[in-house]
Amino acid sequence: MWRRYIAWIDRDLGDGWPRMNGPSSIVPIVPLMIAGIFSLIFRRMGETPTAFEGIAVGGFTFALFAIWFWRVYLSARRQLTRSRSDGMND
Repeated sequence: MWRRYIAWIDRDLGDGWPRMNGPSSIVPIVPLMIAGIFSLIFRRMGETPTAFEGIAVGGFTFALFAIWFWRVYLSARRQLTRSRSDGMND
């Protein structure tokens, strides 16, 4: 599952400079949106989430964002290396 997610991010970022406004940039906030919707439906007003819920949702969101950011970083490094090598050949 993680490999497919990473491959999807790479396809979404493209081969050139990373496109950071694609659908893969929205995925890391999906757990927060889902938790917010469930909170609105199943909680009473003023009731706060438990520490376990906060850690689980926050950890999952952080993991998805870290993976996405790392793939953006690697894509930018690859493109920078390509552009430098093209400049040396001119």
